[in-house]
Amino acid sequence: MKRLKPHLNPATFIAFLALIFAVTGVSFAATGAGSGGGNQNNSRLVASTAKSKPKTKPGPRGPAGPKGATGATGATGATGATGATGATGPGGPAGGPGTAGTNGTNGTNGEPGTPGKTGKEGSPWTAGGTLPPEKTETGVWSFGDISNTSVPGGSLLVPVASFAIPLKEPLPESAVHYLNKKGEEVTEAGNQTSTACKGSAEAPTAEPGNLCVYTGNETEGEFFATSSSIHAVGGSNTEGASTTGARESFFITGPTANAYGTWAVTAPES
Repeated sequence: MKRLKPHLNPATFIAFLALIFAVTGVSFAATGAGSGGGNQNNSRLVASTAKSKPKTKPGPRGPAGPKGATGATGATGATGATGATGATGPGGPAGGPGTAGTNGTNGTNGEPGTPGKTGKEGSPWTAGGTLPPEKTETGVWSFGDISNTSVPGGSLLVPVASFAIPLKEPLPESAVHYLNKKGEEVTEAGNQTSTACKGSAEAPTAEPGNLCVYTGNETEGEFFATSSSIHAVGGSNTEGASTTGARESFFITGPTANAYGTWAVTAPES
């Protein structure tokens, strides 16, 4: 006890006393209950036993309460000021040239198309061509008052046909005809009805392969002309007609002469 004395103080003593009470109290309660120490001891034992029972488990959790009302939306804050525009960045370097593309391949030729239909014959036929077979072209001829007193019995060469569309071949003497204003063909054998020239000065015609020179008017008795006096145009004096036309020799018999008329030429049959 002497060794403990220096360490005792009121707080230590109270703690020590509480420890002794706790130890001796439990023993006393157990001893009193075993010895039948009366109702008081039984009451203490019941009270001590009741206090030592474990706690019961908590009950199930109750349902969640209803959701509360949503609060009011707060006021929108003020828009912030726009920031300053940044400086323009420097331009990038120029790109290099791209690589050259490959050359395309030539496509194959398409199949030849089908020939088109033959077009209609042109009028008056293709320039530079010749008068088609059995086609006719016409024209006019004339010469005015000619004084021939100084050369009685002379002759006058007059172009009586100029073919705008040339013939394919010249016409022989037998294929050229001169008709007076009565419609008679004048020949060296005399006047006769023409089988090759069935038209008139107003409506000249010619059978295929013939040239017909029609007289519209002439001075009677002052000149004469025949079919044999019709010659080809050109340097030669060949009787007949060339591919471009014909001329005629009118023999003057009086002091003056004049005449005019028409002509028709039809290309030979093919």
